Amino acid sequence: MRRVREQRHLCGSRYMEVDYFSISEAEHRATARAKRERASRLVQKNLNARNACRHLVQLVNTNFGPDDLHLSLTYDREHLTGGEEADRMLMRYLRRLAYRCRKKGAPAPAYIAVTEYRDEGDEGKAVRPHHHVILRCALSREEIEDLWSDRQGRRLGLARADRLQPDHESLEALARYITKYPSRRHRWHQSRGLRQPVRPRPNDSRVKSQSRLDRMARERVDDREFWEKMWPGWRFECCVPVWNETTAQWSLYCKFWREGTV
Repeated sequence: MRRVREQRHLCGSRYMEVDYFSISEAEHRATARAKRERASRLVQKNLNARNACRHLVQLVNTNFGPDDLHLSLTYDREHLTGGEEADRMLMRYLRRLAYRCRKKGAPAPAYIAVTEYRDEGDEGKAVRPHHHVILRCALSREEIEDLWSDRQGRRLGLARADRLQPDHESLEALARYITKYPSRRHRWHQSRGLRQPVRPRPNDSRVKSQSRLDRMARERVDDREFWEKMWPGWRFECCVPVWNETTAQWSLYCKFWREGTV
């Protein structure tokens, strides 16, 4: 007999994702530690496959908010360099931000930074190195942009800092934009101390059978009233059904925002 597991992912106080998927009776009887390890393996699977975007959305929602920034950094012709060197230049820039914050007695910046490029000879045309940084920093936007410069104080290229808009569309769109080209090379950096999403102990008893999960996948995907009754205090955004050809079973993952938040 197979059961259905409900696994929550709490990303800060405003955003939550919930997975529903089939498990065996042995998995249901596993220890709490084994269940946590399974949840971690699912996260790692997301990082290694096309769902890296989903993990990025969770991490950003857990750590960043409307007072934070999305920073785009590019290179002009004079400073254009290869992807490896560009990644080192990004890290030097982030260290300069941290140094300036220390001089002002401000907290160290928190960030998730991605270097994106494609070399000549890789699949498709070459793509000039550029960077996306999701940033919390005590410096002004003007200071943050001005520090994108070489040792002589000359701008390396374009630096544009825009306020994050963490509503139910914009962060997902940003994460998809950053990760949408799997053929390009991506180097990922994040500051120390970022909080991970909280994954409470799963619930194996609310959705009692695979047949009920199948009905939910067919009939309840767009039923806002159904989902908000199941999760009072949360505003339903969407539910994504996934069909597994190998096991011939449905799974679901749903997204919610805390009521009263943008």
